[in-house]
Amino acid sequence: MNIPPINSFPNALNVRAIFKEAFGFAWDHRHAFWWWIFVGAVLTGLGDLVGEFSYGEEGWGLTGFPYFAAIFLAPIPGLLVFVLLAVYCHRTFLIYHGGKSLNLKFFFTERERKFFVWILGISLFCAFITMPGVFIVVTIWDSIIEIFPEGFWEDTFIGDLFVVWVFLFPFYYVFGRWVLVFPTIAIDQEPRIGWSWKQTKGNDWQMFVLVGFLPFTVGNLWLLLPFLGLAEFPVLSAFISTFALFLFTPVEVTVISIAFRELTNWSPSSQLPEST
Repeated sequence: MNIPPINSFPNALNVRAIFKEAFGFAWDHRHAFWWWIFVGAVLTGLGDLVGEFSYGEEGWGLTGFPYFAAIFLAPIPGLLVFVLLAVYCHRTFLIYHGGKSLNLKFFFTERERKFFVWILGISLFCAFITMPGVFIVVTIWDSIIEIFPEGFWEDTFIGDLFVVWVFLFPFYYVFGRWVLVFPTIAIDQEPRIGWSWKQTKGNDWQMFVLVGFLPFTVGNLWLLLPFLGLAEFPVLSAFISTFALFLFTPVEVTVISIAFRELTNWSPSSQLPEST
């Protein structure tokens, strides 16, 4: 495998143009992966329900190792489907110029296995990075509440968004700087997080928006449920965001592919393998 060279003069990323191109690609290839969007959303939603019902008196009453095993293993099937979608979209866009739109099949190779390990590892590490910010917020939470009128946090979803953003701000920044490893894996080159960090230098906040906007927007739709009178339906809460996230997965993956192309001046090579 080759390690991608550093492009010392990367293009400045145009966020609006990238999203527009990504939406166009996803729409043109919708027939290739629509079934797996549905399957992935169902599996991920079921995984969320496992976490919802595996703890507490009203649930299965799991504690200790069984509880942590349940909440760790439950998301894996949905994540596997996400990996299939992501690798397919990266390769279709970067290698086949968006022209190959065969229906996606469940077929795992070493490429998908490596992609799975990397996305799991990077996601867990980025989540770990959020812990200092969460600790600070928890420590000063009482002082934050006193600044605002009584009932402010309970009567609006601003408080929920604030807490979520404390978690996700550092997550999306670091993830955005490392995210180029994923198209690199998909086109069978050697992933290096140090290379990705250097290659995104100067476009760090553009990458922050590119990797964070859609997941943050559609992934937190459940915050609106209490204001629609639907908070008491845990099944709806589990599935509404997962369906939205999987619906936009081809768009988000293509956004990363376009950023990879623009930052590295990527063009397909005849030496790249033709296998899928």
